Formats: sequence, C-alpha cells, structure tokens
Amino acid sequence: MSQQLHSNPGEETRRRLVVLIAGFVLFFVVLMLRMWYLQVIEGERFATLSQSNRLRIIPQRDIRGQILDRHGKVVVDSRRSFALSLLPEETPNLDLLIPRLTDRLPIGWEEVEAKLKSGYAYRTIHLLKDLTREQVAYVVEHRWDLPGVFLDVEHVRHYKHGEIASHIFGYLGEINDEQLKEAREYGYRLGDYVGQAGVEKTYERALRGTKGAREVEVDALGRELQLVQKREPAPGGNLVLTLDLDLQQLVEEVMAGQAGSIVVVDPRNGEILAMASKPAYDPNLFVTGISPASWMRLIKDPKKPLQNRAIQAQYAPGSTYKIIMATAALEEGIINPKTTVHCNGLFPFGNRVFKDWKKGGHGPVNVHTALVQSCDVFFYTMGQRLGIDTIA
Repeated sequence: MSQQLHSNPGEETRRRLVVLIAGFVLFFVVLMLRMWYLQVIEGERFATLSQSNRLRIIPQRDIRGQILDRHGKVVVDSRRSFALSLLPEETPNLDLLIPRLTDRLPIGWEEVEAKLKSGYAYRTIHLLKDLTREQVAYVVEHRWDLPGVFLDVEHVRHYKHGEIASHIFGYLGEINDEQLKEAREYGYRLGDYVGQAGVEKTYERALRGTKGAREVEVDALGRELQLVQKREPAPGGNLVLTLDLDLQQLVEEVMAGQAGSIVVVDPRNGEILAMASKPAYDPNLFVTGISPASWMRLIKDPKKPLQNRAIQAQYAPGSTYKIIMATAALEEGIINPKTTVHCNGLFPFGNRVFKDWKKGGHGPVNVHTALVQSCDVFFYTMGQRLGIDTIA
C-alpha cells in the first residue's frame, strides 16, 4: 500500500512533462505554419504594403511657359522657389506639430486648421509658398521635429516689370470649385494655380506645363530620408504677343498719375502694339496667393485698378465718331469733298440748341476742313441729313 502511493508522484510528473513538451511542439508547429503562411503565401502582399509605407510620391507643380513681346523680350517667366507642404497621415501628433510651424513661420494656427479641414489625410496639403532662406533653413534644421512636413522646389510666376502691362498679362490665382469642375478632366487638381485674367487666363492651357513628381524614402514618422527617383516637370508653351515692350513702357510713363487708357494699334493689320490702363496693379502680388489685406485694398480702391479701362469700360466716342459720320456721308452721296456747310457755332435741334466748341463757329467748311478743325456743327448737320436709320 505504501509502495503504490510512493510511485504515483513520478507518473504524474512524467505525464505533465509529456503534456508540456507536446504543447511546446504544437506551439512551434503553429508558429512555423504561421510564419510560412505570412512569408510564402502573403509575402508578396506584405512586401508591397511595406514598400508603400516606405516610399512617398510627392507631386511637383508644372512650369508655365514664358510670355514674350514682339521682339522676343521675355516679359513674364517663372523663377525657382521653395514651398512647404504637409502630409497629415505621416504626422502622429498635429497638436504638437502645428505650434512648431506657427511659432517660426508666417502662418497662423487657424490657417493650418482650415487647410487641414479642406483637404484629406492622405493628400498633400500646401502650407506656404516662396519661403525665404531663413525659413528654409529653419525647416531643414528642425526636420526631425517636423514629421510629415517637407520642402519642395517649385516655379513661381515672375512678372519682370511689375505694373507694366499688368492688364494685358493678367494674374494667377488658386483654382476655385467652379473652375475645377470644368478643368478636372484636363488634369487640374485642388491647389493648382490658373490664369484668372488677361492672357494668363485666355491662353491658360497653352501656357500650362506638365507636372512632375519626386519619389522619396521616408522613415516610420514620415521624415524624408533620401530621393529614390524624380520626374522633372515640363514647361508649357511660350506665348509671343504683338506687344512692343518699349512702346508700352513709354505709353505708361505718359499716363503716370492719371486714370484712363491708351491703345496703340498698327493700322495695317490691327495688331495691338501697346495697351495701357491706369491705375494698374502688380500681378506679382498674386503669385503665391494675395493676402486678404492687399486684396481688400485693390477691390475697395475707388479708382478700380483691377479694371482694364481699355476693354472693360464704356465711353462716349467723342470726336472719333466724326470720322465715321464723314465716311458715311460721302458713301451715301449726301455730300462730296467740295460740299460746304456754314458753321455759326450753333445747331438748333428740336427745342434745344447745341453749341460748337468754337464760339462764333468756323464759317464755311467742307469735309476736309471740318475734320481738321473738328467742327461740331458740320457733323451735327451730317447726322441730320443721313437720318437715324442710315446711321444705324
């Protein structure tokens, strides 16, 4: 009886040991099977996921084509500049990141939050354009403290002569929702800059280039480690205008401090050699996004500097219409080159009397004399003889 009780603990220990060993064997078999499944069956899929986590494609803006005058002088081009962007999905703590940006860079907390709300976590958000050297140095120096933030080189529009011919060239602005609906099929995306006025708008698709991209390797926090490959953006087409830059500058000098417009046209072919509208504006204000304060100054200015007075305003034709009246009277046979009209300085019409600019009148004048002296009464008379239906 005592011997049987003495042998039971040994058998129990062996059973437990067998169970323990069997458990370990089963565990390692399951582990090996799982490893085999992950590495062999799912290996390719996880390799792809790992690669996509390690590599990031950063789009680069297109380079717009140059604008040149009739003599080949470059009047509008694009210059290299640094831009700052953010990829939210690579930023583990936005509340910690944003103060690091707003404390040293010209962007406010509210502005960053607004950009974040308007974008998507997996899409690049453009924060700042045209950074100074000091701002670039700060970002580079603190790049390990700014996960998901990266610098990129882009080309910013440059209007070489400031306000000169600004109404001809127009300006760029960020594409709006309405424009995006029509332009998305042509590859435009939110955040793109497009022509909003002038030839920049009229020839938008001709001037627009092809976007590029940078593929970079990043670490687990989204910080850029190295460049893998790069596709350079291609410039758009160049645009040659009939504009004569020297003549345009002369015309604008003549108009300095005044409001109005001057258009110089080649009578042989109708080419516009110069077109000035004053007051003007500097389109360089718009290239990186105009500030609210600058925009309000422009639109509230009573002299309306954004208005192209040469084509966007209505004016009484004045004495220029006398040429049309003279031509119509000759073509209709109302007069001939020798026909005279006596001008005494007054022209009664209905219950009103219209006065000539010259008190006492010009005396007897024919069509040539009337044009030379700009005789009002002569052309009032021509209008009466022609009649409204003929003039119309």
